[in-house]
Amino acid sequence: MFHIFHERFHFFLQCKIQYQIFPDNIMKFNEAYSDLIRQLPPSLAYEAWTRLISRKRNPITEEEASSINPIIEFFLRHEINRYQKKVKISTSKFITT
Repeated sequence: MFHIFHERFHFFLQCKIQYQIFPDNIMKFNEAYSDLIRQLPPSLAYEAWTRLISRKRNPITEEEASSINPIIEFFLRHEINRYQKKVKISTSKFITT
C-alpha cells in the first residue's frame, strides 16, 4: 500500500513541478548538473541558485556558479538529500497516522 501511495505522490509532484515557471535568464546551472537539478523541484533549484550567488562568506559569481565546480556539485547533492529526507518523513508521518 505504501508503494502505491508513494508512486501517486511522486506523480503528483512531477505534474505540479512541470507547470511551475521560473525566469530562465536568472538560473544558469551548468548542463553537467542537469541530472541533479531534475531531482529537485524548480522552486528548490531556484532557491539553491539564489543561495549560491548571494552567500555572505565566499560569495560565488554567476559565472562561477554557471561553470563546473566541485563546491556546486556538493551543494546540489546536499540539497537533494535534504529534499529526499523531507519527502520521506512527510510520507511516513502520513502513513503512520
